[in-house]
Amino acid sequence: WLIAADAPLSRYGEAPIEKGLKDLDWVSACATGHERVIEHFAGESGGGLRLDGARARAVVPMKLFTLFSSDERALAYVRKNRKQLNDTIRRVAGCREWGVRISLNRARAAETARAGAGAKIRKTSKGTQFLLLKKKEKDLIQELRENAAMESAKSYQELARHGKDACRLPIVQGDSGTSVVLDAAFLIPALKESRFQAAVEKLSARLAKTFDVALSGPWPPYNFIGKNI
Repeated sequence: WLIAADAPLSRYGEAPIEKGLKDLDWVSACATGHERVIEHFAGESGGGLRLDGARARAVVPMKLFTLFSSDERALAYVRKNRKQLNDTIRRVAGCREWGVRISLNRARAAETARAGAGAKIRKTSKGTQFLLLKKKEKDLIQELRENAAMESAKSYQELARHGKDACRLPIVQGDSGTSVVLDAAFLIPALKESRFQAAVEKLSARLAKTFDVALSGPWPPYNFIGKNI
């Protein structure tokens, strides 16, 4: 099945799209509509809707602004790329995408440093305590930054064991109070989602003193459909 909708040239012709791409609100509205259609056909439970008496094994989302001049051109594209599409369907069938982001929480790291201050520091004068604690906080954060790559790789491998596939995503830094060390997507079979969520909770507890662990999803398998679909 190929799910499509009419795209009037007055709104989605070359000139309107070129103009619209400069307007983030317009792009966002298009992306939201595109995603809503994908999620509708994927079904809330991830099992997919029933099409022609059979349950969809997978819903493969195409890129935003994938446009064809006619139904015939769309079908020709599917026929031409049928092998790749079949491979993709087999890869993502029965799975959903989950995202995990791990960030260094500088404030919590500093708190950990203060809590770990020894009796030797506490016995000094207030002015000396302040300077020593600041140095300890700075040293700890620097150490955490140096070890971030190692922790990122360890956490990624730890979670990837629960999925069918996984990929690292480009890191985009957020506010000044955190520093992202891992942004990754995991393709998780429906039957293993509970175990994966439990693994993320366990990881979050292990890193709680200095890192924030955020879980998002489930999503359609946007990051596992191949670059050319």
